[in-house]
Amino acid sequence: MAGLAALAARPARAEPPGAWGFSPYLGAHAPRLRLLQEGEMRAPFEGDATLVDQASGANVVEPFRFDIPLDGLPPGRTVGVRFQWWVAPRHALLLGAGTWAASAATAADGTFPLQGHFEAVRATRKADLSYNEFFFGWRYGGRQGEGPEDGGGRGPRWHLDLTFRELFDVSYREEFVFLFLSGPPKSFRRAIVTDARATGLLLGQVAVGADWPLGRRFALGLDAGYTVAASEISLGEGSVRTDFQATDNLSLQLPLIRGEDGRMLYKDPQVEDPETHKLVYRPLKLGFDGWKATVRAVIYY
Repeated sequence: MAGLAALAARPARAEPPGAWGFSPYLGAHAPRLRLLQEGEMRAPFEGDATLVDQASGANVVEPFRFDIPLDGLPPGRTVGVRFQWWVAPRHALLLGAGTWAASAATAADGTFPLQGHFEAVRATRKADLSYNEFFFGWRYGGRQGEGPEDGGGRGPRWHLDLTFRELFDVSYREEFVFLFLSGPPKSFRRAIVTDARATGLLLGQVAVGADWPLGRRFALGLDAGYTVAASEISLGEGSVRTDFQATDNLSLQLPLIRGEDGRMLYKDPQVEDPETHKLVYRPLKLGFDGWKATVRAVIYY
């Protein structure tokens, strides 16, 4: 009886915290985006201009080209939240959502035709790419609250993550602004804005990381991984807005246009039409393979 009483009086071992976890995160993703960064962003601004011949005063149509290449997108910032549920001592299910955005800009001085003459101009070019994502997956590794007998301890708890990600609301915007510095159109400003969208791209990601405990219910986490897309995605739903006017006497050929089938086409800076001596258009597809790294604040409960 005394033994049973002692057993009953002994407190039950508390379940270690960490069966559930919530993690806001901040990080960077550097997708490859080869056709965008090595193709479209390096393509020039081409077109045909109706110019006034200085000798005869007659109108002549001449092709023109204005180079203002972008160097490419830097690693974009990603932010989001993630939940984890430990279904076994070293196995957890992951669920989360986030957003990513990157931007690049450049400027150039040169001459640009307007209203029959080439005028000095200062031009800027800016590109913005963004997406939202939803993901789920699996983690293998130690969890918060484990003691040394469970393989835990005071040091970092290493883990391996495998996640599947769905990208949606992929959005690309490119903007040209021309400020004229000479002639009758001095101080005139002309802009062209191209928008395109896509959705529905599946990716897989493998990542390794570690959580450093900050007490029993908090931790700081770091992860580094690589994403691989199941395919490339085509931009569509394109639109172009401009305040160039008919009296500017220009026929513009932008680096990015909407094709007859609705998909976006880009000027390939490496391929020239032998008849027109202008660059040819090709379908623009985006591949989001690339490195990703995040830092997390982890709350266990």
